Amino acid sequence: MPASPLLTVAVAMYQSEDTITRALESIYSQDFDDYEVLIVNDASSDNSLQVARSVTPPGPTESGKQEVSVRFIDHPHNQGLGPARNTAAAEARGKYVVFVDSDDELLPGALSAIAAVAAESRADLLLLGTLENKRGRDKPLHSPDMLTRVASSPEGWRLGEHPELFFWPPSTWSKAFRREFIIDEDIVFPAGYHQDLPSSTEALLRAGSIGAVDHLCYRYIRGEMGSSATRSKGEKTLVRIAQIRRIRERNLIPALPESTRQHLVAMVAVHLVWGNRAAYRTIPDHLHEEFFHDSSAELTSWFAFGTPDGAVSSEPLMPDRERELFTIALLSDNFRLWQQAIATHQRKLRWQRRLDLTRYSIFKK
Repeated sequence: MPASPLLTVAVAMYQSEDTITRALESIYSQDFDDYEVLIVNDASSDNSLQVARSVTPPGPTESGKQEVSVRFIDHPHNQGLGPARNTAAAEARGKYVVFVDSDDELLPGALSAIAAVAAESRADLLLLGTLENKRGRDKPLHSPDMLTRVASSPEGWRLGEHPELFFWPPSTWSKAFRREFIIDEDIVFPAGYHQDLPSSTEALLRAGSIGAVDHLCYRYIRGEMGSSATRSKGEKTLVRIAQIRRIRERNLIPALPESTRQHLVAMVAVHLVWGNRAAYRTIPDHLHEEFFHDSSAELTSWFAFGTPDGAVSSEPLMPDRERELFTIALLSDNFRLWQQAIATHQRKLRWQRRLDLTRYSIFKK
């Protein structure tokens, strides 16, 4: 194995004994061998480490394929997914780092497709095609049109010219990161839930050039617990405000071009809306109103940077009209108005589900 492989595949795991085999097998079965695997065990107390060590990486073959290097790093105590990713980034040897959560999987051909771009690229970020798997069904999380347009751009994209990049899936695994960019620009994956949002946003803000791999590379499997996440049942949504505030504190938002600021504010609105819509099922009832008012205050601070106009589209993260409706309700700081907006939206969703023919067995293939 060369001292400096082209790619590092970083896997953070915590209490992952039920999912880590699938994740690692999806990596080891790739039709590419110029990569290393870095597994950060975030102080799991189950059999995650033993299971991970039992999954055999590919060895050298008669066709000339190299043996894949696999390294394990143990955290002495549980720190969370973000710090585990920081450890992986600091220890990585590859030109680009691909992050894989231990309850997800790489799709066939992912590493060879990434490598074909990474070998010649100097882009700080490479956008990847991603799928969400929910109840056994896959659907794209990204805009296929945007992926193709970025991938076909000879010079790559820059955020100032394409602020719609803020509406790319705000996850670490939807991108490959140039390792030196992570170090030089001090891209930090913070602790706590929803840490993808500030780190992904910060990476977009600081990237000099953004490329893409026009290939479905990653499957996010929703509803399973296997990543390195410090669990805080019932109150994990509360940290979303702090993660959004982190973006304000670590970046010079007023210095950004007006269009960039407007798109960023719209993206922040989407995530605060999501947090408050999820609050009724993720946090205790007595915290709902307080979380709403705190979110309203945070969003008001962001709107001081700029008001999104009609040219800002939040697709595919959230339909524009939906974002505008809930943004108005959230900025009002009127909890009763917010509850009315939620009730109206839920009624609309119920009717959409009833009219969705694909839900009924008679229409299923």
